[in-house]
Amino acid sequence: MHALAFATPLGVDDEQLAATVRGSAEDPVWSAGDAELIAAADALYDIGTLPDDLWQALAARFASDQLLEIVIVAGWYRLISYIVNTTQIELEPWAARFP
Repeated sequence: MHALAFATPLGVDDEQLAATVRGSAEDPVWSAGDAELIAAADALYDIGTLPDDLWQALAARFASDQLLEIVIVAGWYRLISYIVNTTQIELEPWAARFP
């Protein structure tokens, strides 16, 4: 749902969208800055924190409140997935499907 509602209108192309499912931060479809954000999302999901080197790279680009927002947004989406999966909310029939 969010891919259709937000990604496409913001200029995320089909290759980038596919890379969010099957790719990684190293996928060549990402700019260096986007790759850092993808790596941050992956690290927060995988280990629940950001490695020091990644935090420093992000801190070079973002203010402290923006860094906190990155963590909050990642956590918020994780919380929403818990709720949707646990309560077995039906998928929107019009939304994109991913493997």
